[in-house]
Amino acid sequence: MKIKFSLNFTKRLYGILIVFVIMVIAVSIISFTEISKINRLSQLSDSLHELKAFFKQKEADHLKWLNTLQQAFFFESGTKEKVEVDHQKCSLGRFIFGPKRKEYAKLIPELEAQLKSMEAPHQVLHSSAKKIYAALEKKAATENAEGEANTPDQGNSGNHTALQIIRTETIPSVEKVQRIIAQMQVQIDNKLEEAVLEKDHVIERME
Repeated sequence: MKIKFSLNFTKRLYGILIVFVIMVIAVSIISFTEISKINRLSQLSDSLHELKAFFKQKEADHLKWLNTLQQAFFFESGTKEKVEVDHQKCSLGRFIFGPKRKEYAKLIPELEAQLKSMEAPHQVLHSSAKKIYAALEKKAATENAEGEANTPDQGNSGNHTALQIIRTETIPSVEKVQRIIAQMQVQIDNKLEEAVLEKDHVIERME
């Protein structure tokens, strides 16, 4: 009788121990999963903050770019800073046509459509700068070859052409790029808010 009781007790003890071990393993797995999720959301938040700061800087950079270009009306050969005329070489262009674009598009798939719509106006604004410099350099070359222009129209033709390009190509393209960046900022903010809320919920579950 005592032997039978001892066996039953041992079985129960083993059963309790097995249940306890299973519970510990389950809790460990859940904790590991939740901690991994918190780390993933933290990394996502960091990436989104980085992307947001990047686009904010690009807004400022392109306004500075436009201001520098407009100084070309006071251009004297070799004395004024020139802007980048290759749309793939500026920092925004390197982002649009580089590997970072795909990385961030995975985080926010909606960005891909916005970046695609930015390609054309971004290319136009840079190529317009090339046209403006060409017009002004042609004017300078003509003046150097002929001395002072014979008529006011001849003297101002280079500036007039450059002004037309800025009005019809450069400024509208800069405005389009700025609008698209603003739209992307909203999408980034929304994704960032989702990540923060999800992280808070995970932390609450663990407490």
